[in-house]
Amino acid sequence: MKPAQYHESVEERAKQLRVVGRAVPSVDAPAKVTGRACFNVDLRFPGMLHAKAARSLHPHARLVKVDTSSARRHPGVVAVLTAADVPGLNRFGDYIADQPVLVAEGATVKMVGDPIALVVAETERAAAEAAELIEVEYEELTPIDDPEGALDPNAARVHPEHPGNLCGEPVIVEGGDLARGFAEADVVIEACYSTQRQEHAYMEPEAGVAVAEPDGGVTVYAGTQAPMQVRANLATAIGLPEHKVRIVPVTMGGAFGGKIDMSVHPGLALMALKTGRPVRWAWTSEESFVASPKRHPAVGRLRLGATRDGRITALEADWILDGGAYASQSPAVVRCTVGYTFGPYRIPNYRVQGRVAYTHNPISGGFRGFGGPQSAFAIESAMNKLAERLGIDPVGLRMRNILQQGEVPPWRALVMHTPVTVPRLLQRALELAGPAPRSAAGPLRVGRGLAVTMPVFDNSGGAVPLLKGTGLRLEVTGDGGAIVRFESAEYGEGVATALAQMTAEVLGIEPQDVSCVLGDTAAVPKSGRAVGSRQVYCLGNAMLAAAAELQERLFLVAGERLEASPAALMLAERCVVVRAEPSRRVALGEVVQACRVRGINTEANAFYAASHAPLGHTFCAAVVDLAVDTETGKISILKTVSVLDVGRVINPGMLRGQMHGGEIQAMGFALMEDMRTEDGRLKTPTLVEYLVPTIMDIPEESTMDTLELPDPTGPFGAKGAGEHTTKDLAPAIVHGIHEAVGVWIDDLPATPERVWKAMQRAASQTPKPHKEREWSTSNLEV
Repeated sequence: MKPAQYHESVEERAKQLRVVGRAVPSVDAPAKVTGRACFNVDLRFPGMLHAKAARSLHPHARLVKVDTSSARRHPGVVAVLTAADVPGLNRFGDYIADQPVLVAEGATVKMVGDPIALVVAETERAAAEAAELIEVEYEELTPIDDPEGALDPNAARVHPEHPGNLCGEPVIVEGGDLARGFAEADVVIEACYSTQRQEHAYMEPEAGVAVAEPDGGVTVYAGTQAPMQVRANLATAIGLPEHKVRIVPVTMGGAFGGKIDMSVHPGLALMALKTGRPVRWAWTSEESFVASPKRHPAVGRLRLGATRDGRITALEADWILDGGAYASQSPAVVRCTVGYTFGPYRIPNYRVQGRVAYTHNPISGGFRGFGGPQSAFAIESAMNKLAERLGIDPVGLRMRNILQQGEVPPWRALVMHTPVTVPRLLQRALELAGPAPRSAAGPLRVGRGLAVTMPVFDNSGGAVPLLKGTGLRLEVTGDGGAIVRFESAEYGEGVATALAQMTAEVLGIEPQDVSCVLGDTAAVPKSGRAVGSRQVYCLGNAMLAAAAELQERLFLVAGERLEASPAALMLAERCVVVRAEPSRRVALGEVVQACRVRGINTEANAFYAASHAPLGHTFCAAVVDLAVDTETGKISILKTVSVLDVGRVINPGMLRGQMHGGEIQAMGFALMEDMRTEDGRLKTPTLVEYLVPTIMDIPEESTMDTLELPDPTGPFGAKGAGEHTTKDLAPAIVHGIHEAVGVWIDDLPATPERVWKAMQRAASQTPKPHKEREWSTSNLEV
C-alpha cells in the first residue's frame, strides 16, 4: 500500500470510531479513589497467620548450620520452615531454574537477602521476633562483584553446577563486512558507556496471602505480572501438580517489570499447606530493596564509523550486563539490549554482542524498557558525538541515516512495514520546544539536547520466549453486556479500561457495559505475561478475533428475526441494526437470549499471534532544555518534550499518564538513581539513601504529544506504548549537558559530582570555543 492510500484508509476508519480515542475514566478509578480497592497488603482472611523470613546477611557464604530451635519456642509461633520442608525441586526461574525457594543447610547463599527460613506465627510481630532468633553459622566466602572479571574462564563460579559465570548464551547480531565498514569510515567514535543498577521503587512492596484448599491444592492471592508462569514455576518448585495451584493476582501498587518473577508466592504456598491456615506474608520496603530484581547495570564498549558527509559505515559494540546472583529475566533483557543498540538507523556493517554475568550482587531482572534505556543511551550519545565531530547538525545527521519503510534493519526481529515517522516526530518536538534557551551572565549555563529511539513492543510474534500467542475469552451476556477474560494483572497500566473501550466499540455498547476478569488462573485463558508494552496490542487483536466469531453467530439469529442477511447488519446502541434501515433493530440482549434457547454459544475464545513480524516497533523523539550550575555541577531540567508515534490512541488520558511516568523514571535513571553496591552489599538499602525524582525535580514545562498514524496490524491501529518514554530522555539530557558546558558524560547517573569533575578535567585541558547552536527544522528532509 502506498503512503497516500495508507493515510486515506486509516483516516476513514478513524471517522467511524465512537468510544476508542476518548479519555474514558479508568474502570477501577472509583474503587481506588474511595479506598475500596483491595491491594496485596490489604488482604485479610479469617484465622490468618503471619510470616517473616530469615535472610542471608552475606553475599556469598556456606550455611554451616541453621538453628531454628529458639524461634520454634517463641510465643505465638506456629511453624518454622527450612529447605528440608520443601518437597519439590526447591528451584525456580522463567528461563533458568537457578533460584532457591529456601537455601539449604550446607549450600551457599549467593546474595544478601537470600531466604534461609520462614517463620509462621499468630501475629506479624511474633513472626518478626522469632525470625531474629534463628541462628545461622556462616562460612564466609569471597564474593564475585565484578561482571567482567566474573566472565574470566579462571574465575570462581557463582553456581558451582554451572559451567562458568555466563548466564545464558551470548547474543550476537552481525552482518555486512565490519573491517571494510571501518576502513571506509573517515571518523570513528569510540567510547565505553556504563549505566547503573536501578530500583523500581514501587509504592507497594511484594505481599500476598495463600490458602490451603480441601483437595490438597493451594490458592495464592498475590500480585504478579505473569500468573500462568508463576503457577508453573510454583508447582515445580514445591512439588505440586500444576492443576492444584491457583494464582489470583490482586491489584498492585506498581510493578514496572519487577513483579514478573516469583517473590512471596512459593513461600506462601508452602506455609499455607504446612499449617492448613491462611498465611499472609508482606515484605518490608527494605526487603524489597534487597531481594527483588533490579535494572541491569551495563557496560557497553561501542565504535561507530561514518564518512565525512555523515553516512554511517559500521557499528561494533560489546555489552556486559551484571545479572546478579540468579538468571531471572536476563536472557530476554540482553537480547533487547543488543537489538536497541542499532537505534532507528541504516547500518550496513555491524557486530553487536551481549553477555550477562552471574555475580554475587543483587539480582537483576525485568525493568520497564527491558535493556532499552542502557543501549539507547549509548547509541544516541554516540550519534550526538559523531554530529559534533563532523560538524553536522544532530538532526541532519539522523536524517541521513534513518531507516525507511521497506528496508531491512539490522535487528531482524523488526519489519519496517509502516512509514518511518522520525522526521515528523522531531519536527513536532522542536516546534513544541520553541526557541532554544540562551545562557545569561552568571554560573548557570543552558543547553538543549535531543534523542530519537525506535522502541519495540511484543506482538506475540515469537521473538520473546514465553510470549508466543495471546489468548482471550469474550462473552456477551443476556442483558446486552460483555465479559472479557484474560491473563493479566492490574498494576496501574489501565489494560482493563482499554479492553473495555475496544470491546464496547466493536459490540456497539458502552465501556461501563463491559466487565474484565483478569489473571485468575482458574478462570482465564493463557494470554502471556503483562510485559513488553504488549497488552493493548495483543489482547486487543485477540478480542477483535473473538468478537468477529461472536458477531457471526449473533447476526445469524438476529437476521432471521429482522428478515435481513447477516451482511446487512451491524451492532450499535446495544442493538443489532439493519444498516440501511436503522429503525429495524432488535436488542442485543434479546438476541443473546435467543441464542441460548437454541444452544448457540455466546462465548468465544481467540488466540492471537502476529504473523507479519516477530516484534512490533514504533518511534519516539525527545527534546530537553536544561541548566548546569558551573560552580556545583547541579543540573536543573527546564523543559522536556516527548513525542511518540502511538499508532492509534485508545485512551488519551491513560496514555499521557504512561508517558509522564516513563519520563520521570528516565529522569531518575539519567540524573540520580544509583543502587550502589560494594563487595556485593547494598550501600543504598532504603529510600533514605536511594534517591528518586520528586515533584521538586520535575520541570514545570513537560509536554507529551503523540503522532497518530495507525498501524494496520494493530487493534484500531494501536501500537504498544507503555515503556517507550523511558529510553530517549537520558541521552537527550547528556546531550544537553554537553551543549551547556562542553563535556560528555558516558557514565550514568549524571550526578552533580560527576558533572563537576568532568568540567574540572576539561578546564585543565586546552579550552575549546563554545558556540550556542541554532536549532531549526529545515534539515528534516530525508
